[in-house]
Amino acid sequence: DPEMKEVLKDTYISVREVLSQQELEKDDIKSDVHLDLSYFVDVPREFRPYQTLMVGKFFSQRDYRPERIPVIDIFKDDWNSIVNMLRNTDMFITGRHHELYASCKANCMFTALDGNTHKNVGLMKTAGVDIPIGHPNLPHEEIPNFVASCRERFDEYQKLFKWRSSQPKF
Repeated sequence: DPEMKEVLKDTYISVREVLSQQELEKDDIKSDVHLDLSYFVDVPREFRPYQTLMVGKFFSQRDYRPERIPVIDIFKDDWNSIVNMLRNTDMFITGRHHELYASCKANCMFTALDGNTHKNVGLMKTAGVDIPIGHPNLPHEEIPNFVASCRERFDEYQKLFKWRSSQPKF
């Protein structure tokens, strides 16, 4: 809609990642990039048992639920609980972007599948890190190999977590 584009050209817009910014630029609409506000919520530390692996929710497929692996649900668990669970977890598998954000807030390595938007991929591009985001319909039997390939990128996760913690509050 041309009228809406003209209104947006005179409006302050903040987006969460560079892919959204690039989409707006196609219509000569300027925007700033700021991290999602969830990164700046203070989460007091709470003791949670150590986990080697946890699994979250997914967008476009039946949830991946390996036996005896604890589950996080962004729709049922509160933010502080999720971040604290992930603070004591080695690897998290998710397809939901706010669960991915919680993993970053907790400095927990993750394996993420894409969702219904480009936000997960966009965050990696914004941070300038080489952490793959899997196809949203990655077959469940392929997820363990994808997790293993992500684990090999420890330095990229450290780079992401350092970048995230250096970002100014919006």
